[in-house]
Amino acid sequence: MLASSLMFVRVMVEVAVVNPPMVRLVAVPMGAMAFTLLVASALLYRRARERPTACFV
Repeated sequence: MLASSLMFVRVMVEVAVVNPPMVRLVAVPMGAMAFTLLVASALLYRRARERPTACFV
């Protein structure tokens, strides 16, 4: 999920290279999607760390 959130940042960089004026149009939606996925990734990571691991003996 972390890689997916960074994809939005990468797309914004590509847009800036290809069509700089368009960055203003896509910055807010792409930034919001990246932020949402980063928060979701952090929450899932935190939740996974809090769970005890099963020990099969």
